Amino acid sequence: MSSFFKVFQVVFALSVAIILVGLQGCQKDPEPSNELDPNMFNEMVCDGGGDNTWYPLAVGNSWRYDQYGSFNYVTRNVEATVPFAGKLYYIVVEEQSGDDFTVLLGEDSIGNIVQYSGNTEYLYIPKQPVINKTWYNGGDSLKVVAVDTTLDNRYCSYTNVLAIEQRDAGNTLKSTRYYVKGIGQVYATFPLDSGNHTLSDIALE
Repeated sequence: MSSFFKVFQVVFALSVAIILVGLQGCQKDPEPSNELDPNMFNEMVCDGGGDNTWYPLAVGNSWRYDQYGSFNYVTRNVEATVPFAGKLYYIVVEEQSGDDFTVLLGEDSIGNIVQYSGNTEYLYIPKQPVINKTWYNGGDSLKVVAVDTTLDNRYCSYTNVLAIEQRDAGNTLKSTRYYVKGIGQVYATFPLDSGNHTLSDIALE
């Protein structure tokens, strides 16, 4: 085989390699997948932290929710405690679309989750809910509509789920929130906004 032919083979092989590398570089990045990555999944989203309460309250606890119809998340963080009227409340900050909303939550002597607002303490979640139990929080009425229902979403299958409806003074349904003991709110629907929030990540102290 001549020297010229050997040189030709080498040049040809290098040319092919350069072309292949160039073609690979022109390929588009794969589209992001909506499938849940099992290696990144936080099992506490389904199993909770083992606490026997409908809303675990401790500084550092946080929840993240997928917001239907957008790529935004809604987050809730227990950021600090503050005393009011001789009782300790937790400052829970919800962040949504750049807006913050703060609520003060605590626990009364019998284990109910309560909210402090406008110098008044309101029932937020009863410790032992019963069907059709109704109470008022500010100008809205709240009602237990389920105490042992099931709920399935793309992350988990929940059992023994508590569901509470919230209606305004005109009896218009504003929201239905779903709670699981040891986890807190796992799902919520908002008919007026045609939206829902699905729990997708959680951190419990």
